[in-house]
Amino acid sequence: MTTFTKQLDQASVDLKRRDVWRLTLDSEVQMNTMQIEQMQQTVSHPAVAAGIAGELQQFIARRGWEIGYAATSRLVKRWDSFREWVEDSSDNGGLNTTVTKVLPYVCQVEVKANAVQHQAIKSLVSALDPVDRLAIRPDALRIAEVTGDDEILDLIHEETKLGHGQRGPKRGVERTPFSAKFHSNTKAGARQQLRAYAADPDRCKRYGKDHALCQEAWVKVEQGEMSVNEGRIYCGLQKRGPSRQLYITNDTKQIAERLTAAMTKQRIRELVDCLADLVKDD
Repeated sequence: MTTFTKQLDQASVDLKRRDVWRLTLDSEVQMNTMQIEQMQQTVSHPAVAAGIAGELQQFIARRGWEIGYAATSRLVKRWDSFREWVEDSSDNGGLNTTVTKVLPYVCQVEVKANAVQHQAIKSLVSALDPVDRLAIRPDALRIAEVTGDDEILDLIHEETKLGHGQRGPKRGVERTPFSAKFHSNTKAGARQQLRAYAADPDRCKRYGKDHALCQEAWVKVEQGEMSVNEGRIYCGLQKRGPSRQLYITNDTKQIAERLTAAMTKQRIRELVDCLADLVKDD
């Protein structure tokens, strides 16, 4: 028997043990686990991702992230929020995506939302922090209009408090303390940092950042209009790095930005003088 065959046999034994263990768990956890695994398989294939809609609506309506997932490590894993479950990149139950990307499946409404979908959107909107609602606002407003639910509208409009430097309800306050350090050299850390500034006007004031710009950058990143680094540059959390090449472009301002990205003001003045002399000589 080859090493590869032995590994296959061991994997088969481990799966059987896991399945036997799962049968000993509460029926609701078993159903939740199956539903999560089906969604994990579907969300990884964009061509058929729309098929996640019905399962996701049921999952949200039941607040499945609180029920738990029967992980392979013989632990029932639970999440504190819907967003944490969606963004969890581990093999044990997470979707490894963003709220903005999965929400359209919940909000696919043509005429009138059904009861499960209505409950799903109410549970989802109430589970999200105000800053997360900024990026999903168009879809959430549309479904609120379809269902005629004033409570959903009130929740969606809560994020306006952030824009006026006010604290929202306790569930909507960014939990990250002012002193928290972010590993912004990683994509996840950079995204976490941008979200923290977008969620907290006091943090922005403390570090001299424009809160409205941070919120706008967060929405653009979440909706796929900007990369994380572009969003951080947009609101001043990251400096534009010098370009190693001056690419051909018809945008004069863009050329100037690339030329001056790594220069001091003094060197910029010297460059301007040199360019003026060259133009004068012509």
